[in-house]
Amino acid sequence: LKVAWRDAHPATQSFWRNLEAAATRAVEWPGQVFQVVGAAGQIRFVVKHGFLWMVLPSGRALAYPQPKIEPTMKPWGDVTPSVTFWGVNSMTKRWEKQVGYGGLWCENAVQATARDVMAAAMLRLETKGYRVVLTVHDEIVNETPIGRGSVGEVEQIMCVLPPWATGLPIAASGWAGQRSRQSGKRNGG
Repeated sequence: LKVAWRDAHPATQSFWRNLEAAATRAVEWPGQVFQVVGAAGQIRFVVKHGFLWMVLPSGRALAYPQPKIEPTMKPWGDVTPSVTFWGVNSMTKRWEKQVGYGGLWCENAVQATARDVMAAAMLRLETKGYRVVLTVHDEIVNETPIGRGSVGEVEQIMCVLPPWATGLPIAASGWAGQRSRQSGKRNGG
């Protein structure tokens, strides 16, 4: 299934390889900026002050401490040079050496960019009088006095893109009610 999906999405595989190549070059050549091919120069890697920095389209950067190029065992059995860095292992919850690869860089860039789009939407909502009280993953919860505003207006505000995100496909769907939809659920019920 995995191989079939990858075969059906060659552009995604190419993007993963380009991310990995830019990260690797940045670690090999500290201080030089490497743009990711195919990302219109909007994602860049650079090593400065002991960190590998992934600079996102918004200009915000993600930091990966103590980057190195080290031989690592791949899932298919090959030992190849890879970017390593220190971070919290999502399984053990411990500070451990991590191995960077195209899929990881892609996931980090996509999730962080989605956060940047949502953070910009939160500021616009606040400016328009929609008081943000909570976020849950990719949801924004706001409290608005009864009779003020509309779900449609919130959706429109959320879909305005920051200048750095021009052309990014985005959609929003909202809901209004007296309580959160999750409020009645307990213990997964």
